[in-house]
Amino acid sequence: MNKKSNCKVNQLDKGEELVKNRFDFHPRTEFWLIFGVVVLCAGILLWRGNKEKAAPIGIAVISYDGEVQMRIDLSSEQDKTFTFEKNPKVQFEIQDHAIRFVHVECPDKLCEKSGFLRVENQTAVCLPNRTTLTIQGSGGDIDAFV
Repeated sequence: MNKKSNCKVNQLDKGEELVKNRFDFHPRTEFWLIFGVVVLCAGILLWRGNKEKAAPIGIAVISYDGEVQMRIDLSSEQDKTFTFEKNPKVQFEIQDHAIRFVHVECPDKLCEKSGFLRVENQTAVCLPNRTTLTIQGSGGDIDAFV
């Protein structure tokens, strides 16, 4: 009986050894595998960052009660803070080719929290003041911003 049980133990040892050898990497192989994954991730991040920076600078359109009040070319406009004639309760800021609601007289101030707009089709709205800020582009490859 001992011989039969020894045979089964020897067969199990060989099977475990085969499994270990199948998944046993050498340090050199592990290094190149990890290095390849790191290079791939870095390449994806660089490509994605360059794609976002390459987006064309658009035109800011400020509307009040559905009527366009101002069009501002963000590519050439200097940094400044301003209001528009029909609604001085709303103040805008242009900085680094981007625009935002900087100060608004309304209860919730959600439009101020929308931050800077710079990419085509971005929109911020102040409903209590009936004011809309939209970025229109000049034919960039971005269809929508969510």
